[in-house]
Amino acid sequence: MGYFGTESILMSRLDKAESRIETGGVYRNFGKRVIDVTICIISLPFVVPVIGILAIVIAATGSNPFFTQTRMGQYGRSFKMWKLRTMVLIS
Repeated sequence: MGYFGTESILMSRLDKAESRIETGGVYRNFGKRVIDVTICIISLPFVVPVIGILAIVIAATGSNPFFTQTRMGQYGRSFKMWKLRTMVLIS
């Protein structure tokens, strides 16, 4: 037992924090997704040409510029991620 009931105060604060985490709120459930998609759409015209140029340079070396890698995502779901082949065979 803590001094002057501090243990019960801390536990009630932890319970409130856990309930906030579980519900998430508007930003966590909706706002973050909107911001992420907006930033991706805005950056697409700048990123796609760079990836295209890099893919052409990598393809000029004679190998396939892209490969997929399986990764673990949220809640343990696996997904395939496309990556540029940047490693050299003899390094």
